[in-house]
Amino acid sequence: MRRGFSLIEVLVAVVLLGIGVVGSLQALASLNRTEVNVRESQRTQQLAHQKLDELIATDEIQNAPLDGTFEDEGSPNLEWTLETEPSEVEALLIVRLSVSKAGEDENRGFTVTTLLYDVGQAAGATSQ
Repeated sequence: MRRGFSLIEVLVAVVLLGIGVVGSLQALASLNRTEVNVRESQRTQQLAHQKLDELIATDEIQNAPLDGTFEDEGSPNLEWTLETEPSEVEALLIVRLSVSKAGEDENRGFTVTTLLYDVGQAAGATSQ
């Protein structure tokens, strides 16, 4: 009658356990990277919406195109760009605010697009 495990059986069990632990740690690291990316994306979206609201509220959109950074908000590595263009409807502007990391392609960032009623243009059109 044999009792216990042989050295080979113990070594195989330790190797299998080691492979499982390494795989689990890699999965946790990947999950952590994904969480950081999601948080960064949410923060970028939040800053874009806030900046667009600020520019609309202060009527700075009339000075477009504009650009800047989010240094005051604690994200100096993010840049924003505001562009406006007329739409097909009179007195309606297409407003586009893009946010991207400094030095990266703007297409990799986040863009907020909205329509804005241009009261000045509408008033000028009705007075003619």
